[in-house]
Amino acid sequence: MFRGKESLVHQRTADVNALRTLLHETGHVFPQGIRSLSRMKALVEDDTSDLHSLIREECIDLLAQIAEKTARIIERTTRLKALADESHRARRLQTMPVVGPITAIAAEAFGSDMAVFTTGRNFAAWPGLVPRQHSSGGKERLGRMTKAGQADIRRLLIFGAMSRLN
Repeated sequence: MFRGKESLVHQRTADVNALRTLLHETGHVFPQGIRSLSRMKALVEDDTSDLHSLIREECIDLLAQIAEKTARIIERTTRLKALADESHRARRLQTMPVVGPITAIAAEAFGSDMAVFTTGRNFAAWPGLVPRQHSSGGKERLGRMTKAGQADIRRLLIFGAMSRLN
């Protein structure tokens, strides 16, 4: 379910980029991202614009694909949020600042029992969020982040932390 949603997001992004490219070839430049989708849609639906009929038809097809994928993303997100509300462990995980319903469900689905982790560092080591240790003789030397472990959970936690920082 998580991979399916992530794949849909990537496909929708590719469709938005294809739409931007098509419009760019006709001289209409839009910034990257889905935020300018409404402006692109308004241009395509405007009968007075200088778009050729073939390009307009292709843009309308791309807009329909984007709308369909957006609806599927919203439906899957809604189902994941409902699933997170039903689970006691997922509700407890959501009390942490950067953990939302999707991250909580992913941690519950892929993770082992939280009682296994005796400290917060042990939990952070599971998805690979701690630095590699090269310590000896009482001298502590820390390397780069290990990135060993559950990549999906690590990505979700990093996205949550980045949104929290912004």
